[in-house]
Amino acid sequence: MKDETNYLLTTIKSILHNEPMPASVAGTSASSGAIDYTEVYRMAVRSSVANLVAFGICKDESVPAKVRDAFDKERLKNIMHQTQQAKAIEELGNIFAQLQAKGLILKGSVLKTLYPDPFMRSMADVDFFMEEADIHRISNAIIAAGYETGSQGANDHYVFTKGLIDIEIHSDLEPFESSYATEVFKKRFPDATSISSAVDVWAHAEPYKDSSYMLQLNPEYNYLHVVLHMMKHFLSSGTGIRSFIDIWVMNQHYGLSWDREALNALLERFGLLRFEQYALALADKWFSVDADIMARAVAPSVSVEPDALDALEEFILDSGTYGNQANHILKEMGHDTAGASKIKYLFKAMFRPYKTMKGIYPVLEKVPVLLPIMWVYRPFEIFAKRGKQARSKLRYVANAEADRAERNKEVLERVI
Repeated sequence: MKDETNYLLTTIKSILHNEPMPASVAGTSASSGAIDYTEVYRMAVRSSVANLVAFGICKDESVPAKVRDAFDKERLKNIMHQTQQAKAIEELGNIFAQLQAKGLILKGSVLKTLYPDPFMRSMADVDFFMEEADIHRISNAIIAAGYETGSQGANDHYVFTKGLIDIEIHSDLEPFESSYATEVFKKRFPDATSISSAVDVWAHAEPYKDSSYMLQLNPEYNYLHVVLHMMKHFLSSGTGIRSFIDIWVMNQHYGLSWDREALNALLERFGLLRFEQYALALADKWFSVDADIMARAVAPSVSVEPDALDALEEFILDSGTYGNQANHILKEMGHDTAGASKIKYLFKAMFRPYKTMKGIYPVLEKVPVLLPIMWVYRPFEIFAKRGKQARSKLRYVANAEADRAERNKEVLERVI
């Protein structure tokens, strides 16, 4: 592990434990000039933890003032964004109550309340799950409140925006459509199309801040969803440090009160237990989970192998927040870098199925015969609007490395 990575992880650990940085990391090593603090900043931003790291690094006077200022700007930017998000959540809560529509608030909005300081956990958007009929009932009210559009995304979610605030309302909780879902969940729930059709999520919900209409999953099912969503990213393109902080925080908060045997059985039912055990072991390695919690969390049926844990660590530290483009492309190519696989991948990327395309181009909902025209139009639109990203993706496909593909495949097979 390089010095910058060690500094980043050690800083996060000290913040989570509300302890000062060890002298061996703060100050002493800095004076040797071994740490590139600009690289630490880049890594933190890439992993969406710069605002968290700011809580510690801004107190380390051995760090150059320019870098400390950059981190503090990330912290202040996140405070501003979260303040706006909190107002949006309150606004949505009022709309839910007025129209008597139940909404399940998800992910970061709930997780941040478990952190030592809620501003330590950033979130890109505010996510809800609602029944499709209720989404249609509240859409006009949300738009009347000043939000733009009400378009349906590609994966059964509706997107509403106001300024810098994005609201995503999902009519299906974690759809079983992608390759990761087919591998793990579809064979366990052959008649289901998503988690929300596999189990009655409302039966495992509780009030969010005493609201009758804005709800959240209970701690056990929230943990299930967090691990499931984490594994989705892991299997698709990789996941990052922040996901491991999330499960560390949840275990520290609930670990001694959970019925771990029942929770492990729930995780195993969804095919998540082995992955969760490796993820928790890595979180323990980086941030030190309470010894009593770890002892209760260990599942006798899963053996965490040290070399597999090391391979997982290397994979994660290369992944950013939600994984990276190279990992995603290799996954979609089936970890096969032969020319035929590259052509097949590009063909699949170009000619998306109707359900995906109508999420991108809502006009197809009313005029599906336009699908071939939109297939032809889409590449021109992509290169016009996101040319740099598109060219980067093509380079990843062209330069896909066999050894990286083999490494990724081995990590996936060992920890899933």
